[in-house]
Amino acid sequence: MYGDEAEQWWMEIPALVQYLDGHSKFSLDQTAWEHKLLEFLRKTLGRSKEGGWSQELSQELGRQMGSYASASVEKAFLCKALGTALAMGKDVAAVTGQLRELLCMADYLNGAETECLGSCLQLCARDQLDATLRALGDFEEEMAEREDSWHLSLCKGLAPWERDTVKSALLLFYSRAAAQAPPQQLLPRLEDEIVPQILHHYSTSSQALGLNARQMVTSSECDPSVSPRA
Repeated sequence: MYGDEAEQWWMEIPALVQYLDGHSKFSLDQTAWEHKLLEFLRKTLGRSKEGGWSQELSQELGRQMGSYASASVEKAFLCKALGTALAMGKDVAAVTGQLRELLCMADYLNGAETECLGSCLQLCARDQLDATLRALGDFEEEMAEREDSWHLSLCKGLAPWERDTVKSALLLFYSRAAAQAPPQQLLPRLEDEIVPQILHHYSTSSQALGLNARQMVTSSECDPSVSPRA
């Protein structure tokens, strides 16, 4: 890993340090700095010939996320770093499994955590649209299997309006994934996989939560820390 990267790091790391040296903590644009770090991570993992390193990093980032409060800047960045690392993974099944675990363990009554997970899925979908949609589909199947008994494993004992919050989150997740996915991969899947799910979750949510979901999706279509695809 390090041998593959040494030559590039000699150029890229000093450029990052120079950028920091040119700013104080008051003048540093946090969004621009995060974007530079995520692009550095993306390029590093993209050049690596060791696919396992990306998987190990993803697992470690997932563990580190548990050390920070949901609304913290640190956790928000770790979510984006995790999405970037998962996007560059070579093992699609492992990527799908980790995304599914994140979806099942999330606290959907916590808006900051939902937003964090949305950022992760958006960045992952940039290079792993199949894994992202598969994880969302698996999560929805688990919800459907348990919905009749009102005992969802991830939110046992929640009232119906609280389950609507999960549906609103899924609206956000599908929209985020579609916003960042490669057009050539996205277009064939819009009609059969993405749009039907968005319409389903919208139609089965309460009217108030449907309005809230539209606002969430609209406000997050262009996350400033995520650059648009070329």
